[in-house]
Amino acid sequence: MIVAPMVFSLALTACGGGSDDPAPSPSPSPDPTPENQAPTVSIAELEEAKEQEAFTLTATATDSDGDIAKYEWSTDSSLDFTLAGVDTNELTVTSPDISADTPVTFKLTVTDNGTAAKTASAEQTVLIKRKVSSVTITGIVTDEPISNANVTVSAGESSVQTQSGSDGKYTAELIVDESEVTDLVQIKAQGTGEQNQVEFWSLLNSVETVIEQAGDDGILQREENFSVNVTNVTTAEYALISRDGEIPNDDEALKTALLNVDADEKLQLATLIKVVVDNPEFSLPEGVNNTLELVSSVETAEAFEAEVNEKDPTIIEETKKEIKEDTDLVTGPSGSLVGEYILQSPRYYNNLAYHLSLKEDSTGVIHGIDQQVISNWTLDGNKLSLEFANALKKSVSETTLEDQSTQRVETFVSGMSMVVLGENEVFRSVEVTETTYQMIGEVEQTPETVTYISNLTSKMQTVEPTAEMLTAGDATWYIDLDDRDFTLNDKPEDEVSKLIFNLDGTITSDKANEEITWIIEDRALVISYKGFVDETKQEVEFQGAVSIWLTKVLDAGYQVVTLDPSDEEWPNTEYGLFIKSAEVTVNETTMSGRWHGFYGLNQSYYMDLYPDGSLYFGLERSDYVWDIDGTTMVRKVYMQNGHRVESCFEERDDCSLVGLTNHEILAMVNDRYYIKRTFLWMNQEGIMEVSQVGLFIFEYNSDLSITSFDQVLPNYGDTYVWMQDASGNLVLVQINRDSEESDGVITIANQEYAFNFADGTIVYEVEGVKYVLEITASSQEYLSVCLYVESEGCTDEGKAKLWKQMPLMGNSIINNSDLYVGEAVGLSLDRWGNGKLKTAMTEHDVYWYVAPEGVIEINLQSPSTIYSNNNNGVMTEHKLTGYHVKLDASDAMKVSVTKRVDVYTDGSMTGDMHHDFMAKLYYERDFLDLSGVDFVGKWVAYDQADGNQISRVEFKADGTGTVKSTFDEPDENSDFTWSVMGNALQLQFGDTEYDNLHMTKDLAVGYQFVDNFTDVGDVYSSQIVAGILIKDTAPTLSKADYQGRWLYFDGTEKTSGQNGTEIYPEEENDSYLTFVFGTVISSYQGRYEDGQVIRARYVNPSNNERMRYCEPSDTCVLQGEMRYQMVAEHEGRYFWAREFSSFDTDGNEYPNSGVMFVGERSESTDIATLEDYHVDFFYLHQAGDNGSIAWYSTNSTNEMGESIHTLQIGDAEAVPFTFENGQMHLILDGQDTIIELVPGSNNKDGLTLCKYLKDNECTAQDHVPLFFNAP
Repeated sequence: MIVAPMVFSLALTACGGGSDDPAPSPSPSPDPTPENQAPTVSIAELEEAKEQEAFTLTATATDSDGDIAKYEWSTDSSLDFTLAGVDTNELTVTSPDISADTPVTFKLTVTDNGTAAKTASAEQTVLIKRKVSSVTITGIVTDEPISNANVTVSAGESSVQTQSGSDGKYTAELIVDESEVTDLVQIKAQGTGEQNQVEFWSLLNSVETVIEQAGDDGILQREENFSVNVTNVTTAEYALISRDGEIPNDDEALKTALLNVDADEKLQLATLIKVVVDNPEFSLPEGVNNTLELVSSVETAEAFEAEVNEKDPTIIEETKKEIKEDTDLVTGPSGSLVGEYILQSPRYYNNLAYHLSLKEDSTGVIHGIDQQVISNWTLDGNKLSLEFANALKKSVSETTLEDQSTQRVETFVSGMSMVVLGENEVFRSVEVTETTYQMIGEVEQTPETVTYISNLTSKMQTVEPTAEMLTAGDATWYIDLDDRDFTLNDKPEDEVSKLIFNLDGTITSDKANEEITWIIEDRALVISYKGFVDETKQEVEFQGAVSIWLTKVLDAGYQVVTLDPSDEEWPNTEYGLFIKSAEVTVNETTMSGRWHGFYGLNQSYYMDLYPDGSLYFGLERSDYVWDIDGTTMVRKVYMQNGHRVESCFEERDDCSLVGLTNHEILAMVNDRYYIKRTFLWMNQEGIMEVSQVGLFIFEYNSDLSITSFDQVLPNYGDTYVWMQDASGNLVLVQINRDSEESDGVITIANQEYAFNFADGTIVYEVEGVKYVLEITASSQEYLSVCLYVESEGCTDEGKAKLWKQMPLMGNSIINNSDLYVGEAVGLSLDRWGNGKLKTAMTEHDVYWYVAPEGVIEINLQSPSTIYSNNNNGVMTEHKLTGYHVKLDASDAMKVSVTKRVDVYTDGSMTGDMHHDFMAKLYYERDFLDLSGVDFVGKWVAYDQADGNQISRVEFKADGTGTVKSTFDEPDENSDFTWSVMGNALQLQFGDTEYDNLHMTKDLAVGYQFVDNFTDVGDVYSSQIVAGILIKDTAPTLSKADYQGRWLYFDGTEKTSGQNGTEIYPEEENDSYLTFVFGTVISSYQGRYEDGQVIRARYVNPSNNERMRYCEPSDTCVLQGEMRYQMVAEHEGRYFWAREFSSFDTDGNEYPNSGVMFVGERSESTDIATLEDYHVDFFYLHQAGDNGSIAWYSTNSTNEMGESIHTLQIGDAEAVPFTFENGQMHLILDGQDTIIELVPGSNNKDGLTLCKYLKDNECTAQDHVPLFFNAP
């Protein structure tokens, strides 16, 4: 290797000199280092490779002056390759799954082993081709051929588009990636032009399956898979499969989905599509964009069906007939019919089912209630005919005769045939025709022919049960089976069985006297059972085995059909639900909402549960209330005085809980609630006994709003609601849904009108004019609606409220909460016109009705005396007869109330003195939420129960408390227990007395309340009162803090009728305070003592001289005393408690009253104008030349309750006057005269009035100084 460098060096030396002279010989030098030569490399050519298949790139690398020391492979791709031999001359590559052919350049860099290493590179580009499968699909887009439709055939992410011809036929080649061969083929056909709203779909098997179906030519045609025809029928099937929002993704999922498709429902939806596509007089409903959307929603399809039936009652059946005769839409059977089948329409799990066994020798067996031999069966085209050796028992029932006896009715099938209308690998759609007859008693009735659409499902295509499915997680299963043997079960509690499947093949059940085992045979779950006479299991009572097929997949279990021929007394065939329990969250949030029942049954209604415990069925308030007990939602029904009521106090003797409906929540999946429902009713012995048990499925929605009328709302049968018009008047409205000629009949003010639903409204005609009832908004109690002429639209006059019950029905409270201590009335009214009414005095039995003018009349069964007085032998009585209540037109929760009181004199009615007031209507939920309130501590309460009194209440942290009221003895306290229950603060005294305080307003330092008091030992001692409950913060005020003018309030925004007290200091004694009430100086004068204000009256018994204060003695006796306690203050508003006691001559104290004042203080004592309470009474003195002149004003009430004011000046006769706007209007000396206050003229000694003629103005000459005491 050193020769070449040496040669290369000599050549350079020979060429380097330019002289002929010989050069001197140089000193010897070392040989030069040879230069390293770069290696060479090449890669064998490889143009293509398959995805996910290994291929090898082989390289050849050489180095002329050394060896290859290093191989380095790289690519320009981000694909995640699997590589082997990356450091050798052979690279083995496996590509990942790719979605498109991808060129990849591989580069190899080699490095030699020279001291100064050199590299060389080579590249090879390989086209990695994805694996694909392809199939050509040819079919037709039709219900009648849809020409020029845009057709998309897809699977996974791959798709191909084409267009149908004028005859609706299309052909498309679908090429898919190998990763997509298990994806299902979907075909979408979109109409064009005038048919652009046509959108048809068809769902086929997976790509690999349809390739197999297509056969050697690779072309899939209708003979190989009928679903290549994209039709109204395939679209209906597609809609049913996809209704829950998911499309199956492989063949097995498709089979499962097909089990849930009901042939009859599919045909019905296909018919609706064909009606709208083929008939120009019908169009898609508003908001529905295409034919798929029309049938994707149950509600939309049902509403359109109702519209079609209204316009043309025959077109649906005519169109069905066309479909059944169109060979592009339906097809007969392919292959043999030999096999084991279940004949049942799976839409509803209680649909009748048969087991059908067809044998190769043209015989078979059919099971209904009993079983019969099929002596012969034949298939002629698409018609299967069955001949029975004997009639098959189809159903057994009982009918009640006029004498109340029962008679057995048995129905038999003597012959059966089926026309096959379509098929898939799971079921065949068949039109079944039965020849039936009935035996009523011993009499055979005339035969009849019954025809219906059903599914003929292969038992080998039902869901395959597995041990893992049954035993996983120690799951508990519940099974509820139905049949057509309608004889009653002696033990209704046994209607639902609870099963735990053990791995050892045994079953743990809730029946101690049974032994149960299980196995899986073919596609059936077989349960063997043995029942014993008792739990000792010595004597067998019954035994057998039941085979269970899982015929429809549910979120939490399955629909099933069973076969058990073990006992001739029981039906062979049953069907129902098989539900697996799961962990559930049951609370107010998950239970409150709309329960739409029942999924899987031909019964549809709304059950609305509101957080306050009230329950509505459709548009009507129910007698039931609901509650939660563990994982069970409980509906309760009460009786009071023989009538069902919304609820009542269970501790009362006249209140009974008579019924329970337990909804035990077994599973909650995808807003479907799977429940075990148990009805319990109280028997004559007062014991709750089970009357019915069953499994049911509700669809749940938290949204309780109601936006439209439809086929579900209102419910079938009669619905009674109350319409409140724009004036607030009520009229009863009845909606009946049992009409055959229309969607229903609505009765308004006793006038009946046939109606139909249209776009969420109720439409009816009156003398050819169409009226529309439309929902505009909704709340718990009522719907806001508008009733208008269709051509005119909604106007203000047509706006109304549609109450779901008479507004006062149930339990409610009427309270004038504008006042701190406003009038309160408690109502418990039932739907039959009876009820209870509570006042501040007692509880009354009442009856109610809505008067023709729309006012709610509530009448006492027996008028109650609320006042009596015997004056000089004349007995006057006031008797409460009832109330009438009118709803406010603008605010649904406001009412105007008239308290009706008749006046009797010596037993004869002589007039009335009705009392009107405005109030608010409260339901339980309307009161304040007390869940976060800390009541522990001391409070002061004031109400007008049993006369004016205050109560000092202490709530202790342990749930006990004490209360001391004004009239209690000094050492007397009442003990109670307390708790917060919902929106009520409940106090219990002993075993019989309960105060339920509902808070109507938050006062920052306490609450306004309504106290619904019940004495279960004496219900007529029960009462209802309003009041205030104030936290005792005991603020300390100085004497100066009391001085000034106090304005009092009867409510948070309402000043008092007795609106002012002026408090002045007294110079004679620093502790004294003088109390003046505008025009009157009090005989009870005050002092400030130890931070408290005390008003008292002291008298000298010998001469009745009154004194402000003295030490008790023979010449000074305390007659009465008022002690004020400042309880709380908030933003300048003070809450005073005042207790008044009188004393006898021995100094014994007698409590008279307790009240609470709410006031605000002004430092100025000036009064600007006279007010009502100033002129009701005063006795003032005017200084005169011959002594003082008395001014005496009085106010009295006559027998009719009318108020009469009079004024007497001096010795003149008393003159009546009227009072308005701060002025007294009267006639003095024959002239119209006005008397008013000179503003700010008042002080502790008196005030100045101005007396002048009506048409004049007040001048200084008209001023009349008046004094509290004679000058």
